[in-house]
Order: sequence, then structure tokens, then C-alpha cells
Amino acid sequence: MRKAFLAFGIILVFAGVIVVSASNTPEEKMPQISTIASAEHRWEVGPGRFKENEMLIVVFTPPNPEYDLIPDYPVRIVVEVTGPEGGKTVFEIEFKEGFGGKLAPPKYTVVSNNDCLTVSDSLQDVCGIVHYTGDYFANVTTRRLGTWGPPKALFLKLEVVEMEYPFLFVQPIGITLIVVGGFLSVWGAISSKRKLRSGVKKH
Repeated sequence: MRKAFLAFGIILVFAGVIVVSASNTPEEKMPQISTIASAEHRWEVGPGRFKENEMLIVVFTPPNPEYDLIPDYPVRIVVEVTGPEGGKTVFEIEFKEGFGGKLAPPKYTVVSNNDCLTVSDSLQDVCGIVHYTGDYFANVTTRRLGTWGPPKALFLKLEVVEMEYPFLFVQPIGITLIVVGGFLSVWGAISSKRKLRSGVKKH
């Protein structure tokens, strides 16, 4: 019977460890995006102040497929982001007309990167993690591309991703299982040793 308590206690401890580990598993919440600096009908926006390791995003009004794009002829726009230490990251965005005369998903390319932003390999925006705390500027260097430009709106935005722990409420259950399981395991082990010693003395 005491061995059963020992085994059951060990099982409870393992179950408690699993529950506690699961309760500490984080999940990303929906990113919060805020505007740091904005400009209208201008080629440059800034300064926008960012802290080290924050996510900087450049957003601007894209070309209108109806007026600014020629079918089967892509338009490439270059955007430079400059940091407080003089570093610069240069992006190229390719726009073209898609199905039904609508704007196709843009294609983003990093032309050069010199100590300004850390850019993801799977680039989906003009964005990156800033290297230094300070003021940042974004400059659309492609000027007067047909009827397009300067962009109607140009923004420096900050993306903040917060973490949440959706299963944190089960942590007390896991801790309870560990405590109870530990007590049963110790009690079962001590009782088993006492019984074994008693048997040896009688012999």
C-alpha cells in the first residue's frame, strides 16, 4: 500500500510539473501599432523617436493602379530609413497592377543595410528592429514617378507585440499537485524503509 502511495506521489509530481510548464507558455497578443511621426504630400517624414530594439514601420500611400500604373509594367519605389548614428537601411518596393485592375501585393527588397535596422528575411513591409535609441527619418528617394508623388500620406509607426499567458490560471493547480505528490512520495518512501527495517530485525 505504501509503495502505491509512493508511485502515486511521483505521478502527481510529474503531472504538476507539466501543468506548471503549460501555464508558463506565452502567446503573442495582437500587435499594437501607433503613429510616431506623419507627413502629408512630402517625400520625408521624421524625426520619429524610437528606443533600441523597437519595431519601426514606414507606411505611405501607394500608387493608384488606375492612374499611376501601366499594365504589365512594374513601378519601383526606393525608401531610405536613417538612424541617429548615421546608419541607413534602403528598401525597394515593387508595385504592379494585379488581377481586375487592382494593386497586386507589393514585393519588398532590402537594397542595402548599414547599421540601422535589423530586417526579417521574410519581409512583408518597410520595417525593421532599430539598433539605437534616438530619432529616425524615412525618405522616399524615388521622386516624380509618372503621376505619382509625393505620397499623400507618409508615416513612421511603432509596432508593439505584447505577450500573454492564457493558461496562467492553472498554475496553482500544478503547484498543489507537486506539493501533494512530493509529500506522498516522501511519506511512502520513509514508510517503506521502516517496514523493511522491521522485517530485517524480526528475521
